[in-house]
Amino acid sequence: RGIEVMASGAIDIAYLNKESALGTSSVQSGCIAGDCNQGVGTMAYPDGSKYEGAFANGKPQGKGVFFYANQTQFEGDFSTGLPHGFGILTTADGKRTTGVWEYGEYLGLNTTTASVKTGCMEGNCEHGVGVYIFKDGTHYEGTFSHGLPHGFGTAVYQNGEKYVGEFLNGNMHGNGTLFLSSGRPVSGYWKEGEWQGESPAALSAVSGNQHAINNPDTKIPDNPAPASGRPKVWAFIVGVASYQYMPPLKYTDDDAFRFNAFLQSRGGGAVPETQIKMLIDDHATMDTIISNMHELLARPDTADMLIVYLAGHGHRGAFLPADYDGNQKIVSHDIITQALKRSKAKYKVCIVDACHSGSLYEGNSSGFQSLQSYYDQLPRTGGGTALLLSSKSEETSLESSGLRQGVFSHYLLQGLRGSADKDRNSLVTIEELYEYVNANVKNYTSFKQTPILSGNFDSNMILSVLD
Repeated sequence: RGIEVMASGAIDIAYLNKESALGTSSVQSGCIAGDCNQGVGTMAYPDGSKYEGAFANGKPQGKGVFFYANQTQFEGDFSTGLPHGFGILTTADGKRTTGVWEYGEYLGLNTTTASVKTGCMEGNCEHGVGVYIFKDGTHYEGTFSHGLPHGFGTAVYQNGEKYVGEFLNGNMHGNGTLFLSSGRPVSGYWKEGEWQGESPAALSAVSGNQHAINNPDTKIPDNPAPASGRPKVWAFIVGVASYQYMPPLKYTDDDAFRFNAFLQSRGGGAVPETQIKMLIDDHATMDTIISNMHELLARPDTADMLIVYLAGHGHRGAFLPADYDGNQKIVSHDIITQALKRSKAKYKVCIVDACHSGSLYEGNSSGFQSLQSYYDQLPRTGGGTALLLSSKSEETSLESSGLRQGVFSHYLLQGLRGSADKDRNSLVTIEELYEYVNANVKNYTSFKQTPILSGNFDSNMILSVLD
């Protein structure tokens, strides 16, 4: 995936990955001088970019200079591989931007003039579904009641922790998973922000299954899956932003969390957590991706739907896991397509937001108002396998600080939430979703990125339902 930094209209950097030397030796990569783990050194990346400066835990940290693959250069302060602090950005045409940066986002000339946006960024943050940034920097996306997180959502905290699960009056309350800054997940039940353990017994006073979607009293059953004989939805989700041997990405892990949150919402089918496998950053190594993918893709039955979502760096013919080493550690597209073919699921959707994701398909032949209606309607469409890819094989996929997401994933979720419902029947089909995503991504990126829909499938396959 590429990086696009949007700074109040002042900056538009397209970080375009060059052809890397995957499987060849035409480009030297890795630590080529000094100490690139805990010291000062020079790191060359397989995409053609290079960093010279201070490192901590194998990532740019402190003072340094990053030479991006599109001839853009940033000199200044870094944190966890991203511009963070004071610095100077120089584009290929010589344009210079000086000021303060926060994890890759340009804030302004100095800390006093920089304005950090807070408040409701999107949607209905009073009684509905929205995105809100609190003054302490906490980023929340999910359902609200009386202006507070209430129901199901995702919270990203300033200390690097993330919580995905249920909320009550602004607190973690119910079933959920807290991902510590180290990446270790803590799953179970929470009460007013305190972990109660893996058992729901401590939540007898207030059910952990209370969700607020426009109505905080709406109760979703413990098992929102359809009745016996009806299809289930299974999902395999991967989001990698932190790489050892590639420039870090900003939003791919958040995009994965957001996609997971959508699937667990009513609009996404209220998919139970037991039917979703999610791997984020350091947990998404080559071996864990392949083994967990095979395990989950073997679980769907012949009436079920399978969704695979991958977000991270990509190369022609491969998705790059967290432990990509510039050569051997890859998840080839052949492995993904073969796993999809072996799955017994009737409906298969593979969504990839990564550079050169279009190469995944090259050479391969291959008015409802309730949650129950989603599962009732799904069997009425034909099955098949649909590949919804963020870019052509020769293109890179861009991130946007203006959207605070990958461009493709942003419009993907917007479309699934209802913007793609062209015929206004409260259902979003794969064809409607593609038409919406394709038009908006091309427009936003000035035709630098072109999504692709390929495969053998029923164009009326349903992907989401509007409440």
